[in-house]
Amino acid sequence: MEERTSGHPDCHTNSEICLEIRKMPENTKLYLQVSSDTLCEAPNRFDRANSTPLGRKVSNGLSRILAPGEKVCVIQLFDDDANALILLFRVLHHKIQAIPTKRTPSQLLDLAVVADKYCCEKPLFPFTGVWLQGHLEALEGDGMTFEKSLEILYFSYIMDLSTRCIRQNIQGYTTQISCYRLP
Repeated sequence: MEERTSGHPDCHTNSEICLEIRKMPENTKLYLQVSSDTLCEAPNRFDRANSTPLGRKVSNGLSRILAPGEKVCVIQLFDDDANALILLFRVLHHKIQAIPTKRTPSQLLDLAVVADKYCCEKPLFPFTGVWLQGHLEALEGDGMTFEKSLEILYFSYIMDLSTRCIRQNIQGYTTQISCYRLP
């Protein structure tokens, strides 16, 4: 598989941490500059006490930065959706203009998975209403496929949104599913 290098969607210029993200299926490497101060600022984000996968990588990277002659640490993240990671770090670095207002159910699901993995659900909360705006009406009006509905429900669950939305939509599907009960 051929490997290519793509641009640098920076969240924080002149930072000491550079995340190397593998974007699949085209196998492109992206480099995202991020601030260690932002990563380590809140205990629920990237805990330097080694309690999260990225927290361990950040801790190891920061210890290398502090070594003489080291200025930038490259941390490889190959198991995550690249676009979801970029969006997550834009939120964490308060790059409001770079945060899109529209997200598909699949994009929201990818974002929820990454946010959950790195314990970053809370910083995303202010944007959830905007991202879910059109999708909730589609859920209530049968304008969404079952698969897309599950993606929205999973996103809502991970983001710890109101259970009202989840209950209403599950009730709609349980009514449909009850037709298939065995005697």
